[in-house]
Amino acid sequence: MTFSRTMQKASFFNKIDRKIHKIYLVLAILIGVSLSIFMPLFNEPDGQYHYTVATNMVGLSNDISAYGEESISTGMTPQIIEYQSGNYFEKYFKNKIVKMPMKNLPRTQVQQLPSKESYNFWGHIVPALGVWIGYHIYPSIGVMIVTARLLSTFVFSLSLFFIIRFIKRGKLFLLILSLSPVITNSIASLSYDALTYVLAAATFLIVVNTLISNKIRINTVIQMLIGSVFLYFGAKTNVKLLIVLFPMVLFVVFFNKQIEKVTVWCHDLFKRKWVLVISIFLTLLVVTGMIFLVYIKYPNQLFSLYRFVLNFSINMNPLPNTQQIFTGLLVVPNGRYNNMPLWISGIWYILLVLVILSEEKITDSRLFSWGSLILFFIGVAGVYYSYMPYYIPSSLSSLDSLGRIGGLQGRYFTPTLLLLPLFGGNTRFKTKIASENSIWIFSVVIIVISNALLLFGTLFGMMYNVHY
Repeated sequence: MTFSRTMQKASFFNKIDRKIHKIYLVLAILIGVSLSIFMPLFNEPDGQYHYTVATNMVGLSNDISAYGEESISTGMTPQIIEYQSGNYFEKYFKNKIVKMPMKNLPRTQVQQLPSKESYNFWGHIVPALGVWIGYHIYPSIGVMIVTARLLSTFVFSLSLFFIIRFIKRGKLFLLILSLSPVITNSIASLSYDALTYVLAAATFLIVVNTLISNKIRINTVIQMLIGSVFLYFGAKTNVKLLIVLFPMVLFVVFFNKQIEKVTVWCHDLFKRKWVLVISIFLTLLVVTGMIFLVYIKYPNQLFSLYRFVLNFSINMNPLPNTQQIFTGLLVVPNGRYNNMPLWISGIWYILLVLVILSEEKITDSRLFSWGSLILFFIGVAGVYYSYMPYYIPSSLSSLDSLGRIGGLQGRYFTPTLLLLPLFGGNTRFKTKIASENSIWIFSVVIIVISNALLLFGTLFGMMYNVHY
């Protein structure tokens, strides 16, 4: 009897695994529609900017100060008084927009259309179409934004549905990451972050399927070429790094046997203690020499390195708030307004690790796995470095001393988390968790609870003026 029940459970979860893409679509649409309709306007970071760019692209430039917005920047504070007075629907959904020439908009970056060679253009195409449709339904800012959110939800959720459907490994990890609050909030918004994430997921699909088949066909090369073009023009700067995965996987598949022979030879060589000691000594010598040369030629770069280390050594936000890079990576899209509990962020990190350890392995190439992990850290370091020019030397009591990397920037790194299964999913990584059924249930529960808390916490803050 016990054996029979075990077999029935295994059969049940096998069926779920085969329908994982359908489960994703149902959850994504339910969550996305809920966020699209009920989240305050400008729920995404730089929301006013994204709305303005989208309306500019379809010739509907308008003056958002007519709705009490003082600038084209970020935040939802002006909406709080409307929530509390019960005048929210009247103000944002009934009042029609006031058109304004693009050249008169009060921010230089939106006084002209973005370049067609940038992600700023391609990432706003779907939102632009959405606000255009919304305008023709009823020309108010509320109707236009909600319509654009709904269109974005359906377009990008459907795209991820097909990616999850056709990827051969890493399905559960991709589903969970795609339903994290940071990603669901991006998709149910007018931000270009949604397209960046979908392009990263498509890259993950091509790379994983190539590694599993261990063959390079003409259509594989075509997919990689098209993927490279899409990433270059449509993805944010740090996610463009994923283009490097394509030559990496080609090299690994073509020279797999030769690479493994060299790897085994190096592994045997480093078993000898004297070789290991000499290698460590030479590595330290080279690193020290590089630091010295950098200090001589570019002394300011060492100060940037010092500030980078501070990011991970000192808590510059002494209050237990959620404006942290580690909360903004998965759970808290906008730490000033979402009011989400800190514990939910910790659970998400645990969940992703459990999923990586429980899913089927993706590759047996140590070179590719380590290369993927290094690529992830290069992306992190690159974003931090790009923010280093933003420095106010007067005090170390603010994020300015660290390069302005805070909770809002956590979303920059979320797409690159898809590199981690390429490291943890190596066949030589022996640690594995067998209880996939429990992880399945745990995942769905956490996804539903965390997205519900995102909506509840944000609306609670609007009603009771709770924000940082």
